[in-house]
Amino acid sequence: MVRSIGRAADIMGEITASSHEQAQGTAQVNAMVAQMDDTTRRNAALVNEAAAASSSLQATSAKLREVLGLVALS
Repeated sequence: MVRSIGRAADIMGEITASSHEQAQGTAQVNAMVAQMDDTTRRNAALVNEAAAASSSLQATSAKLREVLGLVALS
């Protein structure tokens, strides 16, 4: 009986340690997912900025072509 109780206590200790390790692993995974989410959001913002810059450059290029066309006609 005493041995059984001792063995049960050992098993409970192992379960507790395993649960603690699992909780740490889960916390690490959550931190990594949060970091990936942050990186994805920043990348999306950069893509939007690049698209806006590209659109602005395209408009400037069109104006420059127009000006150069007028100069060539003069």
